[in-house]
Amino acid sequence: MLRPLGCRDELPLRLASRGTGRHSAGRSMVDWDTKAGRPNSCSGRAVLTSLSLSYCARHCHGIFKEEIMTASKNPSYDELLASIARRRKEWADQQLAEHAEQITAFIDFAKAKGVKLDLADVSYIEKIGFVANGPNLLARLAGPLQRERDGLLSFDAFPISYIFDAPDPGYFQAEDFLPMAHPHFRRGMYGENHFAPRFVEMFWALPPGGVQKFLALDEERVKLNINTGQTFERDTWFGAPFNDDIASIPNGMVKLRPPADLDAGSIDMFFGDAYCLDMKWNEKDGIKTFQALEVKSERTRITWEGEMVFPARYIHAEFDISKGEFRHFDGAVQYYGEQEYLLRRDSDFNYNVKNREQIKARSKKLFKLNGQISIATWGDLCSQFLAGNPLIFEYFAGSYPSYLVEIIEKLRARDARNAPEVG
Repeated sequence: MLRPLGCRDELPLRLASRGTGRHSAGRSMVDWDTKAGRPNSCSGRAVLTSLSLSYCARHCHGIFKEEIMTASKNPSYDELLASIARRRKEWADQQLAEHAEQITAFIDFAKAKGVKLDLADVSYIEKIGFVANGPNLLARLAGPLQRERDGLLSFDAFPISYIFDAPDPGYFQAEDFLPMAHPHFRRGMYGENHFAPRFVEMFWALPPGGVQKFLALDEERVKLNINTGQTFERDTWFGAPFNDDIASIPNGMVKLRPPADLDAGSIDMFFGDAYCLDMKWNEKDGIKTFQALEVKSERTRITWEGEMVFPARYIHAEFDISKGEFRHFDGAVQYYGEQEYLLRRDSDFNYNVKNREQIKARSKKLFKLNGQISIATWGDLCSQFLAGNPLIFEYFAGSYPSYLVEIIEKLRARDARNAPEVG
């Protein structure tokens, strides 16, 4: 049985949206310090109330008092965003000015490596720190790195100090900078967010020996080795209990979708905006292969290589039946254009086999494990790679988490009360 992950004693305080109606729901998880009268930390996808916007924007650094005081005046959503964006820029400019000497020293360090940077190439991102940006910057600073054919870098490519001297999971410690895990590991696949819970943390913690680890890194950006303190987010996400008898799982495909009677805002808030989750098992020559593809709704898009695309997280694993363990496990993000997306979301893994018209997705592999991978490790990492989507919990456990069952019941009861009378 897989153990629950990311548990905490405190219950999240959920702040509902009071916006202008352009968003039907927001999601904020605030761990409230009742003695201090403020949150300890915040995390969220679409945080729409003035209070949660203020706290999540600065993570309780106390520089948004004006916005919090304005909450009672019920300013418009656009005004709130503009005000917070202005204060964030002011704070970033202040940090850049205060650490100009250290930034200049890094630029000189890069110059000695043959890399030309200037002050405009360094920015301050509140959830990361000082970040330098440039084409192929990591390779130009770090030198040749041991890469696989799929573009992933082996953990063995870095000196041992790069891994164990790093301040946090998701970062390597180099001489004057910190290489970072790929931005698609961050919340919403957005490069200025924290890493999503808790995949990167668990990947970093996998013990050496028996398993080879490979990871995609942020090729265009590195973090400067300047300590300005840290922001952090605490979140709740659980692994699911799962049948350890992988060999007995029937071959075939499963497609799961959120409840059809939930509105788009509720699906975004409680299902990570998932449209569906496709799974497939098949077996050949004593190896049982697992595939999963998480397709989001049409509202979820990202910019990739200059194009607006629909991202879908993909998992692939191979289980050795005779040894009772996985021998390979990898994850990627697939990118679909609009036409391919509309075809794929209502089809399955066998579409290209059955149809002359092919669905062609580009992809970026994000991680890979080779070796002796336990069923528990595989299940934990599957759940965390798809964090925020309880459909993977439903697949593993046969039902939604108990908290979500309660929420859905309350939503349905609310909708029944608000439904117009017939007759």
